[in-house]
Amino acid sequence: MTPHKLFGIPTRLDSAKRHFLVRLLTKNWEVLMGRPLHSLEADLDDMAPLFANGASLQNLRTRVYALPEADTETRQLPREVALIIDGCMLITPEGRILLDVLLDLQRTDSEEISVDRQLSALTIATALRSEWHARWLHKQFDSSISVSVLGAALFLLINGSVGKAHALLVPGDSKRDRELGAVVLPLIADFSMSLGGSEPETDTGIRNHWAFTQLTRLLGRDVTRERSKSGTAIFVRVGREGNLLEELASRLGRTADANRRYTAITDFTNGYRRARGSLAALGQMYEDPTITRRITDRLLISGEG
Repeated sequence: MTPHKLFGIPTRLDSAKRHFLVRLLTKNWEVLMGRPLHSLEADLDDMAPLFANGASLQNLRTRVYALPEADTETRQLPREVALIIDGCMLITPEGRILLDVLLDLQRTDSEEISVDRQLSALTIATALRSEWHARWLHKQFDSSISVSVLGAALFLLINGSVGKAHALLVPGDSKRDRELGAVVLPLIADFSMSLGGSEPETDTGIRNHWAFTQLTRLLGRDVTRERSKSGTAIFVRVGREGNLLEELASRLGRTADANRRYTAITDFTNGYRRARGSLAALGQMYEDPTITRRITDRLLISGEG
């Protein structure tokens, strides 16, 4: 059975109603996007920062606050094609797709949206939303990772912080947390700068340091953090050491050339050796020198791993 509506708009329209909708949707498009219509594909792509998964709330608020209040005739549009947000009207991606359909009708002077054209419009809308969601999902698991975060992962591997029993135990007490940070964070900062990254803070503790919070968020399959009686345990999951090492090798291979990688890794291991006594005094050193050599040998191999 042929649908009677497409995105809330009747599929049969006389010329006056069609002209009214084209004018209204075009006006709201130009108000929202600040430019005339381009191709449908280009326009939908430009709508992603407002409607796609993970869109910036600040960007959306800035855009909405700059819009005029929706007028009476604009408020007649169904919510499938135009959303009222904070009193302002935002044409939706479905609204832009419908506008493309109506412009086609106008060019052919037709009064009915064919079944094929309806199906095409619905397919475009569904595929667009699906693509935006897939893009967002991939970003959550395959986003770029700063070299400071990679340095934090390297520290856990070389320190032997594998499994909860050998976790890097971050004290709940802020003073003791900063004492541990004073040993660990300079290693990560030097590593980051050797690879051209920014210098992370070194005078804070580890518990809320972004390099470690990002580590467990972005590489959560391999690294985790758990609450403990005396603080927070951060460690490589048992059995995931090899996976984390390969991830580091791949990302470092894409981040820096062999010379910079060699300098960063050898300086890191030399710095770790100097810090071992302090880590041992804090009860936080579990390194096995044989495993350290295997780790560094793997990371120093040229290429992407």
